Amino acid sequence: MKAICATVVVWALICVSPAIASTSYQFRSAQAELTVINTEFLSHRTERELMCLARNIYHEARGQSEANQLAVAWVTRNRAHIWDRTICEVVFESHRVNGRRVAQFSWTIKSHARPMEREAWDLAQRLAWRVYLASDRDDITRGATHFHERHVRPDWSHRGVHRQHIGAHVFMRIPQYVQLAQAR
Repeated sequence: MKAICATVVVWALICVSPAIASTSYQFRSAQAELTVINTEFLSHRTERELMCLARNIYHEARGQSEANQLAVAWVTRNRAHIWDRTICEVVFESHRVNGRRVAQFSWTIKSHARPMEREAWDLAQRLAWRVYLASDRDDITRGATHFHERHVRPDWSHRGVHRQHIGAHVFMRIPQYVQLAQAR
């Protein structure tokens, strides 16, 4: 199985869309397309999961270091694994608090009318593919379930353990979050 995946990885990353002179794509986030990964041999579910993961990387860490973007992807994947949910379910999870919609990832409740930046979107897809196929031992966050920007201090952040500073964010695992998931 690993040999097949490795072959698919190499093939998928080599078969890229032709470069266009523009620095942005004409599509917006909600209509984003996988432009770097050849989806011909992927299941619809895998394609959708990669799209959700890449969009989350793009909106949460665009313009930041590759390590920071990878760490955001790992938190997303870790949450999906812990809660036994799809990546898309984790990315778009939201609920109402005092009549206001709040989400795990704030970009999912905002409008994104600007065209997507070509270089940033292409990198987000490559990183999503890499994390999607990686084993848990490759996790640079050591199982982090949450992150926040260094300059803010959310009320939940004091419960985090195994803190790591990667790029502009602090990554941590919140044991109560994991225990809650395991108890269901």
